[in-house]
Amino acid sequence: MNSGNKILKLVLLLGSLVAFSMLTSCETISGFGRDLQYASEAAKNR
Repeated sequence: MNSGNKILKLVLLLGSLVAFSMLTSCETISGFGRDLQYASEAAKNR
């Protein structure tokens, strides 16, 4: 049962990783980078 749970978690992790890579394009990555930069700047200004 324990090994089954580990396999299930691994499959879920792999699936989410694949879905994320499929959804992510260069445009999305650059937008995400801008958001991160903005968030760090906002944290500094606080």
